[in-house]
Amino acid sequence: MIGKLRMRMWVPRAQLCSGLCLALFCGLRVTCAQTPPASFGGAPLSSEGRVLLRAAIRNGRLSELRWPDFSDYSSYVNKFYEFNGESLWWVKGMQPTAQARQAITLLLQADRKGLIPDDYDGSRWSGRLGKLKPAMQKAAESDAVTFDLALTVCMMRYISDLHIGRVNPKRLAFAFEEDSKKYDLAEFLKDHVVSTNDLAAVLAQAEPPYPGYRRTVEALQTYLELARKDDGEQLPLAKKVIIPGDPYPGVPRLTRLLRLTGDLSRGATVPDDGMSYEGALVDAVKSFQRRHGRDPNGRIDAETLADLNVPLSRRVEQMRLTLERWRWMPDAYRKAPVVVNIPEFRLRAYDETFHVAVTMKVVVGKSYGHQTPAFSDMMKYVVFRPYWEVPYSITRNELVPHMVRDPNYSSPKVFEIVDNRGTLVRCSAN
Repeated sequence: MIGKLRMRMWVPRAQLCSGLCLALFCGLRVTCAQTPPASFGGAPLSSEGRVLLRAAIRNGRLSELRWPDFSDYSSYVNKFYEFNGESLWWVKGMQPTAQARQAITLLLQADRKGLIPDDYDGSRWSGRLGKLKPAMQKAAESDAVTFDLALTVCMMRYISDLHIGRVNPKRLAFAFEEDSKKYDLAEFLKDHVVSTNDLAAVLAQAEPPYPGYRRTVEALQTYLELARKDDGEQLPLAKKVIIPGDPYPGVPRLTRLLRLTGDLSRGATVPDDGMSYEGALVDAVKSFQRRHGRDPNGRIDAETLADLNVPLSRRVEQMRLTLERWRWMPDAYRKAPVVVNIPEFRLRAYDETFHVAVTMKVVVGKSYGHQTPAFSDMMKYVVFRPYWEVPYSITRNELVPHMVRDPNYSSPKVFEIVDNRGTLVRCSAN
């Protein structure tokens, strides 16, 4: 009976086959200077106001929120208001504090960070602010309590999403440990948020510190604007590869699109007939191909055409997902990350300044059932030409049937067969 089956993988020194399958990133530390506030929030609430606040916190629910249930934040919210003796944090003299207005501005601009403003009540803040305007009749204490509690919950949600992401990566089979990254949100708000004069700078330190994350945020700003300007017209399909000099009816749309994305400069001239694919337009396609990881040959094949026809709004969504994945990266790795880009089959090792020091091809799983797991761990050593323990499911479903039909099947495959004690049973010839 076959106990375990091992396959020796002969990997050239230019390649690496190791267990590391996604990324080891440097971590995040909030170092914002703290300025103790002269006073926390406004005057103490009346007994009725305290009852209203306590009930909402105890129930973990505020009906005025877009997502009323905040029970997963209740302990933080309760601790936050205990710090202040159950007084309001964001309202003083029945008016929003300067920090409250800064916070609302950032919530309304959440899309700039790849988040969704309405997840933080984006469309509801105007009405809440209106109830606290001086021109209105004296604001009811209940309105102030609702405003204060809603802003507390929304800011906790926003900071958490900005720092560790909206989705727990474990639910998507990403073996990342995110518990160590979590903030004590009550202390974070008290120490860093409610008294700052520059809330945007404070929250910038809650974001991933990686250059790739920052570049994606910058690209997102550009593509949000491009998506608003683009008409979304699709380029016509072609029966064959379009090479420089060919006529192509999609030249007008191609010209508009590449000018919009910046691959074709505004001063570049294109053929007057609007049908010939040549000149500066070819160089612009090469630029587009280079940016999308394609061979920059200037030929419009099926892959390049498919890339060109991806709506810019879809590119925005891709960038949002990329930012989410950046937020999943663990804190434990602070120096010289090693990153495997699974779809690209390529590893890059970075130095402490995040410059690429080493790059090489890697072997990863395929999509038909042997996917490479996504996880992070500390790399202690590298084994070149390592053994690979063939999983039992592959042994049973794929290799054993071959061996039944052909007893010599393993010989040319560089397999070692061992029994349950690990004793070598048979080794194929090298």
